[in-house]
Amino acid sequence: YMKGRSETYENVHRMKHKDGHWVHILDKGRFSGWDSDGTPNRFTGTHLDVTEVKKLQQEQEFILNYTKIGIWKWDVKKNNLFWDASMYKLYGVNPDDFSGAYDAWEKTIHPKWKESATDELNQALAGEVEFNTSFDIITAEGTTKHIAARGHIERNTKKEPVFMYGINWDKTEEFATQKELEN
Repeated sequence: YMKGRSETYENVHRMKHKDGHWVHILDKGRFSGWDSDGTPNRFTGTHLDVTEVKKLQQEQEFILNYTKIGIWKWDVKKNNLFWDASMYKLYGVNPDDFSGAYDAWEKTIHPKWKESATDELNQALAGEVEFNTSFDIITAEGTTKHIAARGHIERNTKKEPVFMYGINWDKTEEFATQKELEN
């Protein structure tokens, strides 16, 4: 914030409550006064206790970590793709190696599934079907996994897709068992 890269300051940190327990505090603020030479001399902001929100996030992370479910959100208009930590683990992708764009997800799809997975996504974006699909991916280590995906699309007043969010989960064992039964 002080270097001008954001319009407001925002931070979550822990503080010791007067009764001795620890709480998570969300700080938000901005400069609200300046000297004649342009140096900030006043900072105005708020503190908000977000302890319960942090607890819920920790519970969610625990559940997602042990159920092999990942959460994602895609800003369709800006092509920004957000993955939670479980998605990176599910896909075997290092967060530093992930561009955060649609094509980063597409690159993980096994070539034999790429056309059908992208077709189903495009049909969902067009409003023709719900996004409910499965496909193979190739992890960074070269392992093939069968992934199931469900998503929901938020649309603007013109019915154009704006955001899409959903979950992915590992169906590799279930998919292999189904293939064995079919054979």
